[in-house]
Amino acid sequence: MEQSNTNLEEFNISGNCINKNFTYFAKYAEILIKFLGNCSRMTTFKISHNNLRGSANGLVDKLLLCFNEMNSLKNLDLSSNILGRSYGAQQSKSPPICILASVLMSSQIQNLNIADNEMELKSAIAIAQGMKYSLTLKQINVSGNPIGQ
Repeated sequence: MEQSNTNLEEFNISGNCINKNFTYFAKYAEILIKFLGNCSRMTTFKISHNNLRGSANGLVDKLLLCFNEMNSLKNLDLSSNILGRSYGAQQSKSPPICILASVLMSSQIQNLNIADNEMELKSAIAIAQGMKYSLTLKQINVSGNPIGQ
């Protein structure tokens, strides 16, 4: 039986460019997702400035979806990544940031920072849909995105 890390309330891994090396990220992402699933008291997770973007392996999508299971998560900082844009051969697929729409509908997130993510209009519309059904969201930062371009 796996034990939860019941004491960790804040985890900041910002500024590590963890997705710059795709081989490294493939190994790291699975471990990170499993770890986050065991943090029953985590209220704050910061993963800004990590070059997170969509990819064929879908690991960033899985990472974003794991926030649905983190019932105590209130503050999420995903700023300064590249989550608002489709990537590579997946130009027809919605950008990873659109997954946050479903996360906002079912999570306890109160403060979301998605500034500087190259988020375009279709991503902003998806986030707005999630905001419409969120019962907990109090603050969102979307600054520095080319929504109107």
